[in-house]
This record gives sequence, C-alpha cells and structure tokens, in this order.
Amino acid sequence: MKYAPPLNATAETGDGYWNASAGKKGAVVPAEAIEPAMRELVYLIEQAGLTPDDKDLTQVYKAFRALFQPYKIGKIDFFDDRELPDGWAPCYGDWIEDVSQKYPRFLVYLQSPVGAFRRVTEEEYEALHVAAKYTYPDGSVESFNGLGGVNKFVWDEAANRLRLPDLRGLFRGADGYDSLGVGDVDIDRSRRMTGEASRGDSIGYIIASLDGASGVFTKTGKLYANTAASTTSGGTNASYAIGFDSELVIPTGGRFAPAAFYGIPAVYLG
Repeated sequence: MKYAPPLNATAETGDGYWNASAGKKGAVVPAEAIEPAMRELVYLIEQAGLTPDDKDLTQVYKAFRALFQPYKIGKIDFFDDRELPDGWAPCYGDWIEDVSQKYPRFLVYLQSPVGAFRRVTEEEYEALHVAAKYTYPDGSVESFNGLGGVNKFVWDEAANRLRLPDLRGLFRGADGYDSLGVGDVDIDRSRRMTGEASRGDSIGYIIASLDGASGVFTKTGKLYANTAASTTSGGTNASYAIGFDSELVIPTGGRFAPAAFYGIPAVYLG
C-alpha cells in the first residue's frame, strides 16, 4: 500500500489532506487513496475467515482478534472463574445456534483432517453420552448416564448449529496411560480390595449359610465340615468363609480417582 496525496497537493499544503499548523485544508480525494485501503481491509477480513459485510462495522477488529489471538482454534482449557474470555464457550454439551456467523473459522477447522477427528454425528454423540464403561461381575454396568464423557463435536449443517463437548466430571490424562489414546475417555474407579475371614480351626466356619450375603460380602466357595453340627444333627453341615470384594459394588482399576479442584471446561472457537 502506498500513500496517495490529494489531487491539488502542493508544497503549500504540505502534500497532505489536512495541515492544521498552517491553517489549511487538503483538497479532492483521488480514487487511489480509497481503493487500495478498502482492498487491503477486505483482504484482511477474508484472511480471518470472515465474509465482508457492510452491516458489520466491527469486522476489522474481529479479523485482528482472530489472526493474532494467543489461542489455537479448538483448544480446550479450564477456567477458575465464571467469566470466559472472548471466543471461549463452556463444554457442557450445549448447542450454539447460527454458528457459521459466530465462529466461521472453527467450522473451517472442523472440516480439516485434524478437526474431522473430533467430529461425530448426533447419534454417535448420544451413544458416547451413555456408553458403558465398566461391567460388574453380576453383569450390570456403570455408564456416564448422560453426564459427561463426550469430548467430540456435532455440527448440524442443515440447522447451522454446533453441539459442544460435555466434559462434566472428566479429568485430563496423558495419551497412552492405561492403554488409552487421544480422544478416549475413562470412568472413575478405585483399586480393588479383597479379603476372607474364617475361624481357621477344626470347626472352621463363620456362618452356616451365606445365601443372604450382599454388597461387598459373599461366600468364598470354600466348604468347611461342621463336625459339631454333625454330632448333633447326624449329618455334615456345610459352612462357608466370609469373602470381601470391593469390585462387587464399585469400579476398580489400577489407580484411585485423583483429588481435584473444579472450574469451567471451555473450548476456544475463535
């Protein structure tokens, strides 16, 4: 871009449009003083992924913010207060309407090979939301039950809206830990605790029948012959040791859930 002086520029006017110190004003504005400036501003707006709009007089600001922002599009972070910086949105699974007007650069990112990895359909999103993450010995499962567990986006192009990840209750872990990779999720769990109790003598039993055992308690399957009962009843009374297994009631694994402080999980949309 090059400076274009007024059409009537002379040494007297100082070759400028306004010479306040001399009390003189400039003259006619040539076309080359307007055209290049507009072209450069339009180019700046387009490079930021925006569509030039004569009704929006904030586009140059938006373009600078987009092109020189300190965050990468799609970055996820946690915030300690409830007022998020411009361009950030909380990851609670909400929908953003009119997304192409609000965050066009994020949609460009979401269509890239990198961004496409983070995009799923609404059906896939809901499946992740209720995915079974742990199966107990009795066949029952532990799942997210619609609360957290989704770190993907849904882009509904027809409705021009975007669904954000739902990161409630989730903590970040390094890729490769516990055989989990980028994009995988894990449920909270504790280390497994087991044990057994019996008298350990010639009688060797605790309770004659443990059919009513529940929760973390179970019969271990070890039979003990109750000789005292045999004498009085004329037969052998089978008894079991008491077993303890925390895996019967809570998810278990190689580590405990970490202590944590809470904030707002948010993603930078541009």
